[in-house]
Amino acid sequence: MPEEKIDIGIGACGVVCEVCPLFIEELCDGCQPPESEGPLSKKEAKKHPCPIFRCAYENGFYFCGRDCEEFPCANFREGKVQPYSQGHLDYVEEKLNEE
Repeated sequence: MPEEKIDIGIGACGVVCEVCPLFIEELCDGCQPPESEGPLSKKEAKKHPCPIFRCAYENGFYFCGRDCEEFPCANFREGKVQPYSQGHLDYVEEKLNEE
């Protein structure tokens, strides 16, 4: 089960919303749109523009890197929204797989 959500404006992808240009320019509401009170409904989540957020929500995770065993997945490697570089993802995957 995922740990409790940290409520300081961190997206499911791990990017801090307050430093994201899309959030600053009001092109994205972050992972918890301000008009929703409490947990998002499935209907609200399906309307969210970020595929990483939708995946995390549908799988019951708050943060991909912390909560999902599949991280880094195709959403990060091949998706339209890629908040991490290929080198960073390779490094994370290498370190996670070291024994």
